Amino acid sequence: MSFRLGGFYYGPAIWLYFDVLRTLPQFRYVLIVSEGGDELVGILDAATLAAYLDPANTVELRERRGQDYYNLPQEDEVPQWSQFAELLRDGALERLQTLPSFRPAGEAVSRNDNSLEVLAKMNDLRADLLPVVDDDGSFMGIVDRSRLTTRVLLEIAVPRN
Repeated sequence: MSFRLGGFYYGPAIWLYFDVLRTLPQFRYVLIVSEGGDELVGILDAATLAAYLDPANTVELRERRGQDYYNLPQEDEVPQWSQFAELLRDGALERLQTLPSFRPAGEAVSRNDNSLEVLAKMNDLRADLLPVVDDDGSFMGIVDRSRLTTRVLLEIAVPRN
């Protein structure tokens, strides 16, 4: 899922999207992109963001909604999600960067970086994941420490001829 700085967003609708998408194992990251939508600004872990923004009565809201996807909670019932939507609308990048798990685009690695350079950067930043961007700053994907470490170990254990 991606959000564009300066776009119009409504907190209860974002809550609903997250509530539905969080059941899917492939929904892991949230991208924040520039106002033009072509450049990565930052990335967040979806589960961490949801845990931080969800109200204490999320289960109750979910049960009240049932299968009716038009039955949105009121903004004051999901105040953190409403504040998140406001930050996106206002393009308040400095405040968005304070959210747990936020990784700014400045920490991204290039698709051309080698595995050891990326691992060193992850160690320096104490990060388990980093975004990967192309030469234009567009999002290409995610590099995950555990998968990268496995790859490096395999390269060491099974040298190429």
